[in-house]
Amino acid sequence: MHDPPLDRLAERHSGGAPVAAAGRLPGMTVVRSILLFVLAAGAEIAGAWLVWQGVREHRGLLWIGAG
Repeated sequence: MHDPPLDRLAERHSGGAPVAAAGRLPGMTVVRSILLFVLAAGAEIAGAWLVWQGVREHRGLLWIGAG
């Protein structure tokens, strides 16, 4: 029986996305990951700030809930 080429096998397991050689991610995937990380970090800081404002400055449950 003939085994499928590794490129096709990797393509099938990656949902059809292109797979770079030697286990490297394509450039746009890395950029996208970095941007998502920065966005998540900003959201985490903003959420903590909202909770802090709600508790420390007595702004209420709406601020705490939003955080």
